[in-house]
Amino acid sequence: MQNRKIDVSDRALTTLIGKQLRKAREFLCYQPWWAGKHLGVGAVRIREFETGKVRPTLKQLEKLARLYGRELDYFLAETPPSATKTMICRPEDIDERGI
Repeated sequence: MQNRKIDVSDRALTTLIGKQLRKAREFLCYQPWWAGKHLGVGAVRIREFETGKVRPTLKQLEKLARLYGRELDYFLAETPPSATKTMICRPEDIDERGI
């Protein structure tokens, strides 16, 4: 893996992708470990994506888009609050798969 300095625009994009990933995952009531299992990474990596500490690769982002039922471009633009439905996840809705 190559170390590369992230400039401000890279950081802003990484943060935006992370916010959108978290919105999509939480909307479906998926737990980070469950999403990570399907991506082949741990829950910590999912949280790193969502907090903007690490940017997912294009291949990872494509897999997450399919898992979350979103188009790839959803992760590249801020979703207006009016366009995002609120999903309330209750403990009884979460099974052993994290959903």
